Amino acid sequence: MMEGFVPHLDSEVRLSPRTIGGQSGAIAHHQGLEKFFRFGCEEALLIGMIDGRRSVEDLLLGMQRAGVDWSGDDVVGFLSMLIRERLLLPPVQEFDQEKAEQLGRKTDPLRWWMTPLSSVVSLRIPLMDFDRPALRLSRHFGFLFQPVAVAVWAVLVISAMVMMALRRDELAGELSRLFDRQMWIPMLGIWLLCKMLHEAGHAVAAKRQGVRIGKTGVMFFLMAPLAYVDVTASWMLPRRMSRMAIALAGVYVELAVASVAAWCWWCLPDGLVRHIAAQVFVVAGPATLLVNANPLLRLDGYYVLSDLVDIPNLRSHGRRQLAGWLEYVLLAVPRESSLLSGWRVPFATGHAMASVVFQFVWMAGLVFAVSYWAKGLGILVAMVAVLLWAAIPLGNWMLRHVRDGDWRRRYRLGLSVVLIVPFGQWLWNQRSPITRRVPVVVRYHDEQIARAPSDAFVVGVFVEGGQRVKSGSLLMRLQNDELQVRHDQTSDRLDLAMRREVQLRRQGKLADAEIEKRQAENLKHQLEDLRRRLDELQVTAQRDGMVTTSNPIDLLGEFVTEGTELVRVSDAHEKELLASIGESDAPAYRRAVQSAQPVRVRLRGGVGITALPVSLRPRADVQLPHPALSAAIGGPLPVQPDPESGENRLIAPRFTATSPIEPVAAASVRAGQQGTMVISDDRTIGQRIWERLDPQSMR
Repeated sequence: MMEGFVPHLDSEVRLSPRTIGGQSGAIAHHQGLEKFFRFGCEEALLIGMIDGRRSVEDLLLGMQRAGVDWSGDDVVGFLSMLIRERLLLPPVQEFDQEKAEQLGRKTDPLRWWMTPLSSVVSLRIPLMDFDRPALRLSRHFGFLFQPVAVAVWAVLVISAMVMMALRRDELAGELSRLFDRQMWIPMLGIWLLCKMLHEAGHAVAAKRQGVRIGKTGVMFFLMAPLAYVDVTASWMLPRRMSRMAIALAGVYVELAVASVAAWCWWCLPDGLVRHIAAQVFVVAGPATLLVNANPLLRLDGYYVLSDLVDIPNLRSHGRRQLAGWLEYVLLAVPRESSLLSGWRVPFATGHAMASVVFQFVWMAGLVFAVSYWAKGLGILVAMVAVLLWAAIPLGNWMLRHVRDGDWRRRYRLGLSVVLIVPFGQWLWNQRSPITRRVPVVVRYHDEQIARAPSDAFVVGVFVEGGQRVKSGSLLMRLQNDELQVRHDQTSDRLDLAMRREVQLRRQGKLADAEIEKRQAENLKHQLEDLRRRLDELQVTAQRDGMVTTSNPIDLLGEFVTEGTELVRVSDAHEKELLASIGESDAPAYRRAVQSAQPVRVRLRGGVGITALPVSLRPRADVQLPHPALSAAIGGPLPVQPDPESGENRLIAPRFTATSPIEPVAAASVRAGQQGTMVISDDRTIGQRIWERLDPQSMR
C-alpha cells in the first residue's frame, strides 16, 4: 500500500474550493500544463490533507476519522491517478519517477500501451494560443449572447424548424444527395467551417465571462478533421449557469447557422446554391444536436448535464459504480461505498449504463464506417480503436483481479471466462443482423424510346410533353433527301431491269434474261429496305401512353444523327425496379426470390415502397444497366470507360433483375430515382467481420 511514501502536490497545482451537491469540492489547476480537474467532496477532502508530511497510512486514517468509507486500495488508486496526471509528485529521495511509473503499471498494467496507440485514433495538433483572437472576436460578436439576441435566435430557430417540418418531403429529396461523391469535398469544407464557428462560439462566450482561452488547433478523430479550442478554464467559474452557457455556446451558434441555411433553402430557386444550403442545415442542425448536444457522449451536452445535476466527473462516478456492481455480480467483490449520495447515486449509474450502450453502438458504427471507406488504413485504425476501447481495458481489468491473490476471485473469473467464450462463439456464428443492400433504379415498364433511324432533319413534331397518345399516332416526321434520292434511283433501275428482262426473253436470249431477272430481284430487296427506312422517318407511337419527353418541339428543324433519342412514350402508372446485383450478393438475392416475400425498397427522397424480387437474368455482364447507377454521375456502381467504344462499363460483372411496382406505389416514385433494395443477409457475424479484414474477400 505504498508504505513509507509521503506524497505532496506539485508546486504549480492550485486548488480552488467549490460547492458541489451542497458539499465542498475543489477545482485543481496545473498552471504548467494548463490542465483543470474537478474533484468531488471526498476527493477534495483527501487532496486537502496532502501537505508533504502525511504518509499514505496517515491519509487513510484521516479519511476514516472524517467518516469517509475509503479503503486502502481506494486511497492508493486515487493517488496513482494523481501521479499519472502529474498533479502529485513523490519526494525524489524517497520515491523517484521510475517507482511512480511502476506504481501506475501495478494499478493499471496495460494502460501504458494506450498512450502510443491513442495517437492513431485521436491526434490533437495545437496551432496557436487563442486568447487574444478570442478577445477581439468577443468585442465584435459578443452582442450575439445578449438577451435580445438570444430571443431573436429562439424565434429564428423555431420558425426554421416549423418551416422544415412543413416541407419535409421536399427536404428529404435534397438530402438524398447528402453522400454523393461529387459533394464530398464541399461537404468537408462545410463541416470544417461549421466546427470552426462552433469552437469560436465557445471561445467568445467564455471570454465574455473573463475566462482565459487556451490553445486552438485541429484534432483528427478516426481520421475525421475537427477544430478545437481549450476553454477548460471555465471550470473555475463559481456559477453553474455561466459554465452551462459556455458549454452550449457552440450548439447555439451552429443552430443559428442551420436556421439561416434553412431559410436560404426556402427562398432560393432550384440549383447548386440551394442544395448546399440544405447540406449546411443538416451538418449544423440535426448532426450537431445528435453529437455535440448528446449527454451520452463526453461533449457539450455531457458537461451541461454534469453541471445541471451538480455531479462533477459524472462519467467517472457512474462507471465506477457500474463496474463495482458488475464485479460484485461476477466475482463477488465487495461493493465500495459511492462517493456520491442520495439520488445522485442511481442517476450516475443509470447514466453510465445508457452511455456505455450508446457509445458501443455509436463507436461500432464509426469503426465500421472508417474500415469501409478507408479500406486498409481504415481497418488498421479500426483494430487500434478496438484495442483501446475494448481489449486493453478488459485485459487490464482481468490482470488486476488475477494479481490480487484471492483464489476465489480467480476461480469466479475463470468461470466467467469459460461461460463468456462459448457465448462469444455462439454470437460469432449468429446470422448477421445487418442487411444487404442492392442498388436499384426506377424506370418505366415497356417504355418506347424512339430514336432516329438514320441521319435526317426533323421537319414535323406533332406532340408535346405530357400529351397522351394512342398506339399508331404520328409523333414526328423526319426527312432525308439523300435517302429519298437513292429510293427513286433504285426504283428507276428496277423498272429498267424488268423491261430489259422482257425484251431479252422475246429475243430468245434466255441466259441474259436470267441475269437481268436476278439483278431485278436484288434491286427489289434494296428498294424494300429503302422504303422501310423511309417509312421509319414517320415516327409513330408503338403503345398507348404519355409523352414523357419534356419539350420534343425543340427538335423541330434540327439535324439528328442515327441513334439520337427523339421522344419517349410510357405510362406513369406502369413502372418497374431495375436491380443490379453483385456476384457476392447473388446467393442471398436468390434466397429472397425463393422466399416469395416482398422486400423493402428505400428510394432517394425518403420514399419507401415494397417490391417482390424476381429471378436474375442468366448471365452477369459489365454493361451498365442504367445511366443513373453510374458512379460518374453520383450513382453507386463504379465504372470505367471502354477502350473501344468509349462508353462507361462496369468494373466487375453484375446480374440484373426487374421487379414490377404496384400502380399505387408507382404514382409516388419517378423514373430515374435511385435507391436500395433491402434483403436479408445469409452470412454470420463472423463472416462479415472476416470479409472486412481479409483483403482477398473484400468486394
